[in-house]
Amino acid sequence: MPNFETESPRRLVRAAAVEWAPTEREARKRVGKSDLSRLKWLLGFASAPAPARMDRAALVQRRAEVSLFSLRTGHAQNGAMTLHDPAGRVTTVDYDLSARELAVLAREAEHTIAELLGGGHVVFEVGKAGRVWRAITQSFTSSWGGDSREIFRMAMIDVLAAEGRRLARCSWKPCNKPFVRRKRGAYCSRACSQRARQARFRERHGEEEQRKRRHASYVRWVRKTKGAAIAAKVRERTKQSNGG
Repeated sequence: MPNFETESPRRLVRAAAVEWAPTEREARKRVGKSDLSRLKWLLGFASAPAPARMDRAALVQRRAEVSLFSLRTGHAQNGAMTLHDPAGRVTTVDYDLSARELAVLAREAEHTIAELLGGGHVVFEVGKAGRVWRAITQSFTSSWGGDSREIFRMAMIDVLAAEGRRLARCSWKPCNKPFVRRKRGAYCSRACSQRARQARFRERHGEEEQRKRRHASYVRWVRKTKGAAIAAKVRERTKQSNGG
């Protein structure tokens, strides 16, 4: 990390740009541009929060993702450096967020999503963590500025307001984790969907019928792989008592 006390501003910007470039590219892939992709990133950030301690590479990557997620809403001003890349894009690099602070933000995101899915609401007191302001430009666009934690919270609210209706909890009760659904999807994964179908099948059909279905399926497999003559000799096993 650049030494802000001893390095000249020009060298700081050059060093930060070199260090930041590959991390920024990866962060842009993960966070995405649309509100939907940013919502998916937010859910992943909340579901797998940063540990209180992490290695340098992981910390830099997590800071990059948080910065890019927040950038559409505003610019962090504390402990940050604004970089201009050759394409003319402006990126604000947050050097102030510690692993512990990132973990706190992840817990807040997790709590916010859980509250909303539970039918509640969440109120953030603007400016509680640090100084924050809102500005409007001559082109009539507005943005937030100030403490990076505050800007992240504002960005989280913006994304949830835009696409939060897509959030749901997995209908497979043992799972029940939040996910971003498409259309009327009820499950977070194909695996959970299959488990739910199997559970419904077991509820509809008793043990005896399930055993017969398994036997019929096995007979079909034997006929296909070993021939009809062998399949004709297959006999259904009788259930033995535990007494032997």
